[in-house]
Amino acid sequence: MSRIIKMAQRTIDIDNPQIDDISIEDIARGLSKQCCYNGQIDEYYSYAERALWKSYLVPSEFAKEALLADFDIAYFGWSTTDYLLLLVKDDEYFKLSSYFEAKAKIKNPICDIVKKKFGLRFHDEKFITSFLEINLERMEHEILLSQNFNGSNPTNISWSKAKYIIQNIQKLIHKASFYIDRREVTYEPFGLDYWFAYTCFIQRFNELDNSK
Repeated sequence: MSRIIKMAQRTIDIDNPQIDDISIEDIARGLSKQCCYNGQIDEYYSYAERALWKSYLVPSEFAKEALLADFDIAYFGWSTTDYLLLLVKDDEYFKLSSYFEAKAKIKNPICDIVKKKFGLRFHDEKFITSFLEINLERMEHEILLSQNFNGSNPTNISWSKAKYIIQNIQKLIHKASFYIDRREVTYEPFGLDYWFAYTCFIQRFNELDNSK
C-alpha cells in the first residue's frame, strides 16, 4: 500500500515520489510553519529561520546543503529527527554522517529525489565536517538568553558570527518587505514571522541555486 502525504497543492507517494513532486516552495512553507525547540521558547523561531543561520555558518560552497539539511521536517515533521537518531548506535549519536545515512535508509525515496532535484551533497566529508563545527545550538542559547542583539560583545566569537549573519538576513528581509507589505522590519533573532521566514528562505535558496 502506498503511503501518501498531502502538501499544499499536491499529494506525494513517499514510496515512489517523482521529481516534479518536489517543490522548494513546499519545503519553505513546511519549515516556516514549524517552531524549533517544540515551541518551548518565547519567540517564534521557525526551522526556516534556523536554516538561514545554518547556511551562513558553513563554507559558501556548502551553503545550499546547510539551508536544506532539515528538508525532511517539511514533509514529516520535527519529531522525525529524534526518531531517526534513535535508530543509530549510541556511540554514533552525534555523527552527522549517521544522521544522514539514517535519513537515506528510512526515507530513501524522498531523500534521493530531493538530493537529485537540488543537487545536494549531504554525504560529502567536507560538508559533514563543516556542519559539525558550526555549533549553532551554543549560539542560539547565548542569543536567546541575552537582551542585546547588536553584537556589542566582541570578545565572544558567537557574537561576531551572529552580527555577520544578522546583517545578511536583514538584507533578505529588506527585499522580502517589498513582496509582503512594503514595511521596513528590523531583524532581531529569533522571531521572523511565517511570511518573512518563508520569503527569506526562498530568496536565500535562489541566491545559492543561481550561484552555481
